[in-house]
Amino acid sequence: MIQGQWPTGWGFSGILIVVAGCFLLSRKSFDRKERGLSLRDYAGPGSLWALLTALCSSGYTVADATGMAEMKTVLPGIRGALVYGVLEGIFTLPWMTLPALLLTGRQEAINTEKREWGRALVVGCAIFVTYMMVLLAYSLTDKVAYVAGLRQLSIVLGVIGGMRFLQEPRSTPRIAGALVIVGGLMVLALAP
Repeated sequence: MIQGQWPTGWGFSGILIVVAGCFLLSRKSFDRKERGLSLRDYAGPGSLWALLTALCSSGYTVADATGMAEMKTVLPGIRGALVYGVLEGIFTLPWMTLPALLLTGRQEAINTEKREWGRALVVGCAIFVTYMMVLLAYSLTDKVAYVAGLRQLSIVLGVIGGMRFLQEPRSTPRIAGALVIVGGLMVLALAP
C-alpha cells in the first residue's frame, strides 16, 4: 500500500490482527451484559486522537520510507540511516522547540530544563536510538508495510508501562489486546 507495495496475504492478516488487538485494548470488560459491543464505544475523543495519531504515523512512515529509499542509493545501511536520522533531527528541532516555548513560556522552559535535564537526556537518547533502529530496518528491506506494522510494538510496551508504572487497571481485555497485537506482529515477522 505504501509506495505501491502491497503486503502478502499473511502480511495483511498480521496487520488486521494488530488492528483487532488495538480495538480490544479499549474494552473495560468482555461481559456483554455490562457493556455490549457498539460502534459508539469507539466514537469518543480517545478514538479520534488514536485515529489522528494513526494518520500522522502513516504520514511520517511514508516520508521516512521514501527518504531511506533515496539514501540507499547514496549511503546504504547504518551510515545512511545515521545521516538521515541526524538530518531529520536537525530540521525538526526548531519547529518542535518553538511551540513548546510559546506554550510554556521561556522562563518555565528554562526552569523545567534545569529540573529535568537528566531524564530528558535519557529519554531523548532512547527515542533517537529506537528511531535509528526503524530507519535501519527501512534500509534493509523493501517491505515498508511490515516495518510500519512492527512499529506498533510500542503499543504493547505502552500497555505494560501503563499497568506497571501508572497503576492502570490490569483488565482481561487489555491483556488480551496486547497478546493479540503480539500475535499479529509475529505473523507480520514471519510473513513472506
